[in-house]
Amino acid sequence: MNQRVAKLLETIDEKSEAIPYVHTLTGRDPGKTCVIFLGTHGNEPVGLYAYEHLMEYFAQHPLEAGTLHFIVSNPQALKNYASASTVDEQRRSRFVDINMNRMPKDHPRDSYEGRRLQEILPLMEAADIALDLHSTSLPSDPMLIPLGATEEHHLQAIPVETIVSGVGDVLGEQFLLHYAGGYPGTSCASLLVECGEHEDPKSISNALHSVEALLHLHGLHRFPVHPTPTQHAYTVVRSIFFPHSSYCLVEEFGNFAPIKEGDLIATGDGPPMFCPHDGHTLFAFQGGKPPSIAEEALFLTLPRVTRTNR
Repeated sequence: MNQRVAKLLETIDEKSEAIPYVHTLTGRDPGKTCVIFLGTHGNEPVGLYAYEHLMEYFAQHPLEAGTLHFIVSNPQALKNYASASTVDEQRRSRFVDINMNRMPKDHPRDSYEGRRLQEILPLMEAADIALDLHSTSLPSDPMLIPLGATEEHHLQAIPVETIVSGVGDVLGEQFLLHYAGGYPGTSCASLLVECGEHEDPKSISNALHSVEALLHLHGLHRFPVHPTPTQHAYTVVRSIFFPHSSYCLVEEFGNFAPIKEGDLIATGDGPPMFCPHDGHTLFAFQGGKPPSIAEEALFLTLPRVTRTNR
């Protein structure tokens, strides 16, 4: 059991007002509205850990301007993670009914995640800035995934060297951030940060630096900045789904591991699966299998592009 996660959930719920598991801070001056999503996937507690540190900081240094909502996206999935007694139970606590980052546009209102979305939707629609904090099952450097109206200065401000675009386009389904105004043509800047491996202390630091950079950029609070002079950009162009549950990846492909056209990806009770082009692998599940065949086994990107910021 993870008592730390259980206690943090209790703390946020105690500080909630109109909506359960939403803690709101109001700055002394008017300003923009920012939402920070914690625990969109129940087995990724890094956002909660970052919240813990930020509350210690804001207790001594109150928010300077604007409104800041800390939203626990999927409380029940995090509760399931907190009470899990095995690695397999932790892995299966990713969501209850529907992956909140694979939410179809006509999401079922009778699902747990669909009902939770309806609860938090008014806050999301009113946001000027949205940040969703995630972590990965395998060791990984942090990565930034921009959505919707995110502009160049956001990419340069977040202290993350790796930028990944195209994930939402490939999936054709709704990220949680899309409901916060993450559609093209809206004014809401929407960013997802994969902070590193689930329980790695470095992941917490990466989450904190991302929140601080975004709040500093938009004038909610002054924080030290950590400029990123060089960033590596990857464009996702394909997701690999298994035809049935007998399939497994032939190895645990690391994030951004290079792969060549024709390389073997997976085998099972059917034709082997090969890589269709040169590029890199991304978001493969630990153990070589996704929790269900409804989720992608991994993504494939084009070869990376290096960019220098000024």
